[in-house]
Amino acid sequence: MMQHQKRYILYALFLLACTSVVQAEDSVWILYPEDRAASISGNPLMLEGRASQVGFRVRLTINTTEIGSAITDDSGFWSFTTYDVWDGLYTATADLMDSRDAIIATTTISFTVHNPPIISIENPEDGAIVGNPVTVSGRASLPLAKVII
Repeated sequence: MMQHQKRYILYALFLLACTSVVQAEDSVWILYPEDRAASISGNPLMLEGRASQVGFRVRLTINTTEIGSAITDDSGFWSFTTYDVWDGLYTATADLMDSRDAIIATTTISFTVHNPPIISIENPEDGAIVGNPVTVSGRASLPLAKVII
């Protein structure tokens, strides 16, 4: 019986020596927009992602400007909406913050915003009764835009 106990102890020590403990690293991902995405709308612009931690703050920056933060939900998902992002190439960074407000994980993506033009009619006003001829005036968000009515 003593021989079996020694064998089990040696086997247990062998398993302990060969077993390594792997600790998962903290991580954060931006799922939308996709990295290197082109022609997405920037008004509004929704950033969505996931993190390895639940209930943690994700700090968001576009280029070098902090635009806000989101808290991860029970599945680690987060989302944030911002407005008035003009046409151009951007980088977005998501930083996963711990309780001491230190960055524990970060990720960066790039994307291109191409907003559709905005056209507004100022005259005649909505619902106005007009005669003949009708004069229409308005504005377009793009300079030198040609508007066909």
